[in-house]
Amino acid sequence: MNFKEEKIARRVSDKFNNNTYTNRGHTVSAERPRLNTSEPGQWTVMLRNVEGKVKGKHIRRSIRHEHEKPNHIEMSPALESFDNSEISTFVESLFTGIGPVRFELGPPLKRRRVQAVARFEEDSDAREAVQKLHDQPQDFLNGGRLTVQLANLAKFKIRLRYTT
Repeated sequence: MNFKEEKIARRVSDKFNNNTYTNRGHTVSAERPRLNTSEPGQWTVMLRNVEGKVKGKHIRRSIRHEHEKPNHIEMSPALESFDNSEISTFVESLFTGIGPVRFELGPPLKRRRVQAVARFEEDSDAREAVQKLHDQPQDFLNGGRLTVQLANLAKFKIRLRYTT
């Protein structure tokens, strides 16, 4: 999206990031405005996590205030779309590149999300996975980001004695 004023570009970016503006009910994140080098005097805001079928008119409708609407919207060409099994293979390969891991795919969640559990043999590998992969754009997700969180797991056995 291109804007004539940095102040408006920043305001629209912030509204997408705090979910004041969504696109067709879906959360969309926005990068910070940057000065457009190919069009002097224009400020560009790039949106992330936009579904492939979305058009510029949908983005324009998302912005409620007329004075905040961009003067130009250009959509990136849609990247190849993958199904959940292919995406899980990509994600698993990212984790195995860090260290030995057991990967379990969970059931699909709302809004095209899938939850998975990666159990690393070493705690340091799990921490590295969070540091390297959390909130990083991924090409196979069309610029979407993974949410990677550290979870602690403890297993223990309790011996019970029954007396009669």
